[in-house]
Amino acid sequence: MNDPLYQRLCSKETLYLAWERVKEKNTVGGVDRQTVEDYARNVDKNLHDLLNLLTSGKYVQQPYKEIFIPKNIIDKRRLGLLTVNDKILQTAVSQLLAPIFEHEFLKV
Repeated sequence: MNDPLYQRLCSKETLYLAWERVKEKNTVGGVDRQTVEDYARNVDKNLHDLLNLLTSGKYVQQPYKEIFIPKNIIDKRRLGLLTVNDKILQTAVSQLLAPIFEHEFLKV
């Protein structure tokens, strides 16, 4: 893909920086049951595989794992837990887009 923003997303540096943020949060894994700790054991290969899927156009977001947590005594709140790869990509996209939109919003 020739889109410059997508090319920035598909870089080792971008994915690694996003991985670092995901690793700091150490959240629960998604439907694939892979934890952040599992991912970290083979992080270079995992990020390389993720990058290959992105650059080949074969990456497909996985379904999220749905859980419910107590909101108050009666109600529950639904959460969708992403896989580690999906969390990394979501974080990477957010890191790329935030400065663009912050710049635009500051003009207002």
